[in-house]
Order: sequence, then structure tokens, then C-alpha cells
Amino acid sequence: MQDLHFLKTSNNLLVGGGSPGEYGELSLIDLKTSAREVIGTFEDVVLAIAVDSAEKRVAASTADRYVVVYDLTNGKLLWKSRSHADWVTGLTFSNDDRFVVSSSKDMTVKVHETMTGELFTTYTGHTRQYKAYTGRFRVYDVVFDPKTNSLLSSGEGRAHRVWDAEKARSENGTAADMEKRFSVKGHTQYLDHHFKNTAFKLSARDGHVFSASGDGVVKRHDIASRELVQRYEGGTDWLFALDVHMPSKRVAAGAFNGEVRIWDTETSEAIGRFTAAPGYQPYVQVKKAGEQ
Repeated sequence: MQDLHFLKTSNNLLVGGGSPGEYGELSLIDLKTSAREVIGTFEDVVLAIAVDSAEKRVAASTADRYVVVYDLTNGKLLWKSRSHADWVTGLTFSNDDRFVVSSSKDMTVKVHETMTGELFTTYTGHTRQYKAYTGRFRVYDVVFDPKTNSLLSSGEGRAHRVWDAEKARSENGTAADMEKRFSVKGHTQYLDHHFKNTAFKLSARDGHVFSASGDGVVKRHDIASRELVQRYEGGTDWLFALDVHMPSKRVAAGAFNGEVRIWDTETSEAIGRFTAAPGYQPYVQVKKAGEQ
């Protein structure tokens, strides 16, 4: 398994995964009966899943460069695109569901029209030759923050990129002015995360971005001010999975070694951990509310 998404409207679970280089699958699990419905199969593993705000459409991305969108009400394939040149690592819908946005190891982020799959623009802010942010960096995740109306993408390099799809499109020129465009900042805001290793996963909540890294650390930044708000430590391996639940003040991250850690979002206190890896002895330690 590479990605999971719980559907609030139906209490079902979307699962994406497969066998790298051999098979990929997007499935819907009925949590009451454990029945499994296969929505789509692919020639390589499914890496990411995203669902629109009404939970009527699901997007999936694969290691063989596809972005596909299905109608969840009937399982019908709406469109598929193969515009990336490498693994498609992350997916998000824009807040108004107009766009499906995909990140990739090919160092770009693609913005697709949700209704048609047509490519709206390609964001190239991870290959800029701009001051301290010069370099060519693989992109591992992209998220949309409704409060700031911004897209955030990250991966290799020292900073998250904060940007807008419409502005990115207006800044895209022609091959003739490519060198000039790549050496200017443009509208992109750079949010320095100061990780020593790659930022693999992002989660945007209420104007804040949480990021999980190869350092075994999760950080929380204010998007508007770009200031560090909290730091969540204790991870024992690279962190590849991340989720946040603001009402309960919880952030959870999953590591390469199978360990999942849970922190209080406000105090940074570690309140639980468990192992979720095949072959490991089960271990669960979770503090109840009010425990010291």
C-alpha cells in the first residue's frame, strides 16, 4: 500500500498500491463488510490518491507516469494523462475542484483541468536558477491551502514553494526566453524548512503547512509569515506518511521502518506510537486525554 483515503460520506476506504514495476491498483474497501471493489488497475504501482470536496471523483497517480481520474459514483474512468516524465508522487485538488495538481520526480508540478484532464500549466519553480534556491529538485508532494488560496510543493532542496496556478501560467513564456525566466524569482514564495534531508510529505491546515522529512522530524510553519510554529521530534527513520486532525490537536507521521508516531499539535508532546509493519512485534503506546 502506498496511499489511503477515508471517505467521510460513505465510511469506505480508498487504497492505492501494488507491486513496483509489475502492477498497480486503486480499490474501494467497504469497512462494514470488508468487500473490495477494484476501481482501476495499472502497469505500475499507485503512489498517491486525492478526492474532490464532494467525494464524487478520485484521482490516482502512478510510478509509470499516469494521472487518472474516476467517477466514484459509478467507477467510470473520466480521463487519464501521461504528461510527466517520471514517477507522479503527489496529488491534490484545488479548493474549488477546478484543478487536479500533480507533483513528480521529473522536477515539475502539473496543473490539470478536473473536468477534461487538459493541461492548464506546468510549474517549474523547482528548477529555478534563483539566488540561494538555485538547483534542480525532485518534487515529492503538493497540497492546496484554502485559507491562503495557495499551492505548496516540496521535495529536495531547502524550501517549500508557495505559488498560484494562474500566476504560474502567466509567467510561462517560450523557449526563447527560458534562460531569463529561470533566473528570476517570479511570484513564488520560498518557505525555508531547514531540513537536512528531503521533505517527503505535506499537509496544509488553517493557513499552516505541516511537513515530514527524511530527518525523522515533522515541522509546522505559518504559510503567510513563513515562520516556524512547532517542531515534532522523535522519529527513528525517514518519514513518508503524514496526516493532521486539527479538532483533536493531533499530528501523525509514519516512518520507513513501520513506526507511526502521534504528537499534540499545540504542545509538540509525543502522545503515542505504534508499529505498523509486517513482521514486527505489535507495540502500541498511546496516552489518553489528561494523562501525564
